[in-house]
Amino acid sequence: LVWLFGFRLLRRWQPTVISLGDSMVATSKDLRHRSAGWWIEAFAATTVSWISRYLVVNALFLGFVPSADQLVVFGRQFVVWAILMFSPTPGGSGVSEWLFTEYYGDMLQNAGIALIIALFWRIITYYVYLIIGVCIVPSWLKKRNKKQIK
Repeated sequence: LVWLFGFRLLRRWQPTVISLGDSMVATSKDLRHRSAGWWIEAFAATTVSWISRYLVVNALFLGFVPSADQLVVFGRQFVVWAILMFSPTPGGSGVSEWLFTEYYGDMLQNAGIALIIALFWRIITYYVYLIIGVCIVPSWLKKRNKKQIK
């Protein structure tokens, strides 16, 4: 990366890239000496985090369609998230709602319920974070700019 950012067009970012590289080396040295217990805890926390992300749809199905097979809902949600990772739109907007209504349509009585569940799902798992970001980022940028001025 240092070589790549040595080109004239990218040279102004070279100090930042060198700092990033140094940080990556220091982090890798630190991680190399972590215990197996630390890695197990990190893996478990990551697993719980992702499973709870998938279980949001299960909770919504329990509220709207309690008779649905929860294991099938969970498995389908895994596939939906995998597809959304490659969505061409930011955050999978539009694609996620359409995919949700199409993919879960056979488990629901009509498309209206599928759309309502999809909207609740997106509000809980996506739009809340956007709203929080809109509230937090301006003050964070203001603090960051004050530090750069000093």
